[in-house]
Amino acid sequence: MKPVSMTIVVLLIASRAFAADPLPSWNDGAAEITAINILLQLDATMFEHSAVNNARLLKVFPKGFPLDTSHTPHITMLQCFVRTADLEKVYVSQEKVLATANVNAMKLEAFKYYYAPGGPLGVAGICARPTPDIIKLQADIIAAAKPFMVNTRPDRCFHHPA
Repeated sequence: MKPVSMTIVVLLIASRAFAADPLPSWNDGAAEITAINILLQLDATMFEHSAVNNARLLKVFPKGFPLDTSHTPHITMLQCFVRTADLEKVYVSQEKVLATANVNAMKLEAFKYYYAPGGPLGVAGICARPTPDIIKLQADIIAAAKPFMVNTRPDRCFHHPA
């Protein structure tokens, strides 16, 4: 695959961004818990590369799923569980991280496709070389979310059925 420059455009927290399709929540006996996915959306160039690759994959594996509002290409920065009552604090903590990061200026270089089996569908994606800026951003995101994180559910909570 020819390397492609990619600009990261915005950070989302899935439980807020996809209000019609929030990530699951549970009651652990003491508090309601919500699974969150903190992610970066891709710019139009990388989205187009992802859409072309997705269309190619669907031709050889029609049981896969097309990209749509529930299945959109992104860069996952953190998947974790938080007390539902702390969600607003998590949003505020992440907004503070974004205020100090110049996310729109960050560039990544895509260099290959990958596929990882997992259940009936697996997952495919485009690999990008991490940069010091993106590594720092992820560390800052994790540090800001850490006070609100709880260890409770299996990671399969983050996999939506197609």
